[in-house]
Amino acid sequence: MRRRVESMLFEAVSEKKGLVRRRRCYLMRMVPAWIGGTPDLVTDNDPASPNYGTLYATWNWPASSTTGPGLRVVASSDYGASFRHVEVPPIGGVAGYPAAMRIGYRLAPAPDGALYVTWYEASLRRYRGSAPLNKGSRANIGRIAVGLARLVYDRATGSFTRGPSRIVTTLPRNPWNFGHVRPDGLITDPQWTITPAVDRASGRLLVAVAVNRSVRIAAS
Repeated sequence: MRRRVESMLFEAVSEKKGLVRRRRCYLMRMVPAWIGGTPDLVTDNDPASPNYGTLYATWNWPASSTTGPGLRVVASSDYGASFRHVEVPPIGGVAGYPAAMRIGYRLAPAPDGALYVTWYEASLRRYRGSAPLNKGSRANIGRIAVGLARLVYDRATGSFTRGPSRIVTTLPRNPWNFGHVRPDGLITDPQWTITPAVDRASGRLLVAVAVNRSVRIAAS
């Protein structure tokens, strides 16, 4: 009988800023190994930021077997002793494509204490939770895009303020971006590699995305 790994493990640490291991903390127990992937973990290392020292993590999880995976972001301002979380919805808004396959979640702290999260999103007519990485045929795939949301964590109250999910850039509807299996068995889906970064001096957000064997950089 095949068994699934049903938990995502995070190791919390003591107030000595990680020098001493304190305990293990399960952030979520609903993340099978095949989808609890492409997580990201960052720390706000800007001494001038109001959230200096805050630890952030994100991962995808099987939120729905019909509309697509969830996008969860958690924050800790006490060195991993406790966490607060927020769910980020898909961009959506494509008529006839109610589901969204998302993956490749990435985080970037900003100088003003905000946090940006980016992801790959394919709008689908139908989504199968039993095959979470299979987007189906060309007819099943609508818009392909990179999404972005701005989050602000209030360490005093332990709560998030979440901005709307927006489009960073749309991607061409071609076999390279569909991510279908090639004759050699490889899956071509470079949008799974998305890199956001924020310039500390200007606060400008940059997002690098692999598109058709090249790199596209969106700036805001």
